[in-house]
Amino acid sequence: MTTISRITIDSTVCPACAVAIPKRNKGCPHCHYSFANNAHGRVGTLREILAAQTGQLNNVSPDFLRLVAQAAGV
Repeated sequence: MTTISRITIDSTVCPACAVAIPKRNKGCPHCHYSFANNAHGRVGTLREILAAQTGQLNNVSPDFLRLVAQAAGV
């Protein structure tokens, strides 16, 4: 598990299990979540995930949403 002392909008966090993962990844090594919409299944940064979504954040962990709020300074 990667430890991030401060979550920012440019951190990479798995939407399914809310674990910080390396920016260079091929999906979450913990729960195997990956994005089907790119060639390598890479989980993007919070900024990339939020920019790519069209108002739909289905099946994300409540902890992930807390991390997004923390990164936004809420």
